[in-house]
Amino acid sequence: MNQSQSKSTPRKVALALQGGGSHGAFTWGVLDRMLEDETIDIIGATGTSAGAMNAIVLADGMVRGGPKHARSELRQFWEAIGKMLGFNSFLPWPMSGETAANTPLDQNPLYVAATMLCRQLSPYEPLFRDSMWKM
Repeated sequence: MNQSQSKSTPRKVALALQGGGSHGAFTWGVLDRMLEDETIDIIGATGTSAGAMNAIVLADGMVRGGPKHARSELRQFWEAIGKMLGFNSFLPWPMSGETAANTPLDQNPLYVAATMLCRQLSPYEPLFRDSMWKM
């Protein structure tokens, strides 16, 4: 293949996307860049966890309207994920994701309560001993 052919023919790539929560959001940034690059033709995608969510949104966007639509769909998807309350919804007061991320765990009332509970309940205590000894 000469250089003129390589510039006019997009490289076909199939993607394997990793999972892992925030890795999905980072991957969105990479996908966004790949989708705007006309020298790349994404022909398939698979993934686990957050990677699978990216693969599904990517594929749906590509089928419905091509790379530009896929970029828009991925942006809408991850912005909606970012607005979810998540673990914070267990707290009696609202806390932004940024505040939650910058709050040390030992100052989070839910974490402190869960830690105290875990220290009180143990599989080695008499409450659980009968069921554990049978194993």
